[in-house]
Amino acid sequence: MLKIGADVTVSPNLQRRLGRALDDFTQDIIEQASMIARGFTPRKSGNAQRAWHVAGTGRKAEAINDVAYINRLDKGWSKQAPNGILKPTMRKLKGQTRRITR
Repeated sequence: MLKIGADVTVSPNLQRRLGRALDDFTQDIIEQASMIARGFTPRKSGNAQRAWHVAGTGRKAEAINDVAYINRLDKGWSKQAPNGILKPTMRKLKGQTRRITR
């Protein structure tokens, strides 16, 4: 058997602080994702762009768009966004978070 590990004990106070920091970080990332997705969402009437919103908080936050045709837009249905919405959003978000976490 080969085993590499560490036995780390973290105080309850530090656990709470780390939990809050993780909640704040996650919330910020989701809010950024929502703004980026809004920018990649095709605009005709503006309904799909305006429909982006953040639901939940902290580690339970989600960026949501619930217009009926959002899946078609994400599959490249619009000439304004032939690459969809989510893949370009994640690429851009990934580039931004790399700079943050370094």
